This record gives sequence, structure tokens and C-alpha cells, in this order.
Amino acid sequence: MRPLKKAGLCEEIEMSQCYETTSGTTHSRSHAGFLASLDRAALQVADQLSRYARRIQERRALGRLDDRMLSDIGLSHADVEQEMSKPFWRP
Repeated sequence: MRPLKKAGLCEEIEMSQCYETTSGTTHSRSHAGFLASLDRAALQVADQLSRYARRIQERRALGRLDDRMLSDIGLSHADVEQEMSKPFWRP
């Protein structure tokens, strides 16, 4: 963000506190900080949803393994059942 020196864009706040985003939208510093926090929060939510989806996919794949494959990786059917019974949000 860069400071705006044009009059009339930020009448409610001091000009030194007025910034323009890369999209051309004018915001105060506090507003821009809020938007940055919101952006970070959205990325964290997307990251967590991605982890949930990956966990679901991995558990389903584990359930499709046959006895020989389970033996190769050192797991029993009981291990698989225990893992598959966990909710997606639990690691």
C-alpha cells in the first residue's frame, strides 16, 4: 500500500492515515490492517479445510488396503478400524 496525497479520498480521516490498496480501493490504516487480518484468517480456514479433506481421503484409502498391503506396512484390521472411526477433525 502507498500513501495517497489526493484530497477528497479520505475526508473522515487524516491524510497521513489514508492508503490505497493494489486494487485501487482506498482504506485507512486500521481498515487495511483489518482486511489483512481477515485475509490471514481466510487462509487459515482454507488450510484447515484442506487438512480435513486430506485426512478423509487418506483414511478411506487405508480402508481399501487388502491383508497383504496392511501386512506390508505393519497394520492390522483393528488398527485400520480404529483410524477410520476417528472424526475428520481428529488427527
